[in-house]
Amino acid sequence: MYRKTLILSLVLSDVHGFGTFIGKTKTKPSSSVTEPATTESFPDVYTEARQMIDLSTLMYALPEVRDLARENEFENSEAFLQEPIAVRDFVGLMKDNIDVIRDTAKFKPDEDPFQQLVIDSFRDIVERNAGNEAATIVEINDEEKDKELVYAVVVDPSMERITVAFRGTNTIKDGLVDASAWLKRAKNPMHRFDKNQPRYLEYHAGFYRYLFDPNELTEVELVNFEATDDISLDYKEGDEISKFDEILNFHLLPTLKKYPGYKVYISGHSLGAALATEFAFQVAAIDCPEIPKPVTCVSVASPYVGDRDFRKAFKLAEKKNLIRHLRVGNHKDIFTLGFFISIRFNPFDDDKKLKLGKLYKHVGVNLKLFEDGTHEFNYPIDDIFTELKHAWGNCILSNLIANISDHGTQVYSERLERNKAQLEGLQLNDLYDAYFEEDN
Repeated sequence: MYRKTLILSLVLSDVHGFGTFIGKTKTKPSSSVTEPATTESFPDVYTEARQMIDLSTLMYALPEVRDLARENEFENSEAFLQEPIAVRDFVGLMKDNIDVIRDTAKFKPDEDPFQQLVIDSFRDIVERNAGNEAATIVEINDEEKDKELVYAVVVDPSMERITVAFRGTNTIKDGLVDASAWLKRAKNPMHRFDKNQPRYLEYHAGFYRYLFDPNELTEVELVNFEATDDISLDYKEGDEISKFDEILNFHLLPTLKKYPGYKVYISGHSLGAALATEFAFQVAAIDCPEIPKPVTCVSVASPYVGDRDFRKAFKLAEKKNLIRHLRVGNHKDIFTLGFFISIRFNPFDDDKKLKLGKLYKHVGVNLKLFEDGTHEFNYPIDDIFTELKHAWGNCILSNLIANISDHGTQVYSERLERNKAQLEGLQLNDLYDAYFEEDN
């Protein structure tokens, strides 16, 4: 049965630095292990945001609709379970069966307002016939959708792109992951590039553990893995592997071998955006010639992922052209603002001194979309004047009239369309160049 989403009360406020800029075109050096992609090889900001919002929206539909198909709710249920399947074909199947999807007892928006956002998202992608014609879903991991994170791998030959997409919050387990806002200490993968970098970073514990804690392999997963790579022969049912290693070793790397030189994109909405940010950062730091750099992350409505040191390491990865990150956020989206500070269950140490939690920090180039059809770009700047300047926009007093609907992918889609004309002429790489020039 569909599990009701856990809606958590979030505290709003933050002081973090961002600087607004407009980009200029120039070439910057790269220290990545493969030939860096040029500005011309990437779509414009509108196209990148449009396609990743659509895919992030589809990630809510995939597991729920396929679950209905497993229960033979459709006359053509087997068609929904095909792998691989073209994105347009899946959207077409949804369109043909939209009444069954809408009327199923598993969706009860009157009891859970968040489910209405999911239903609205379904309607949006169906009405717009969303999805690139050439894009194909080659892997959907949703067999344990109520217990584990859900992801899909999509190949798009027209864009020469492989995308790993994560589902956002949609189950009680997902809600508990969101709420696990204490910090998890882990090694900094960027320390090898710069010894002045901290050896350890602190991440949102829920997101980090969702990716890196081991999970038992099911029989279905093992059968799927055996079809992708010989490495699966080293595993048996019941063995444990993290989702990060599972995605990287059984799906991303084998797919890159089939499509060498394809760009790597990572995306998701809400919880999926946080997982995408963490996954992209870790993959970008891997010294592996099969992974073309930079890795691109397009996150939609992302909560905070890590602390100030995480942001410092992330910025180094950006400057080394290992990663590029477009963080799309709606103005007054409550879920992008909290938790802004880590939770401490035991605030007293051995000498009985009270210790407060650390502040979380956003990363990447932020595309903020406003209700009136305008937008602005921001990038993290570590100076006190910029931090104070932008604190007001992220504090509780300026966000008292926040609405859960501002978090829905349909609203993101609508606001993006209002900015289409302005964003079509912009390149994310140019925005990065302008910041790096200013920073030097």
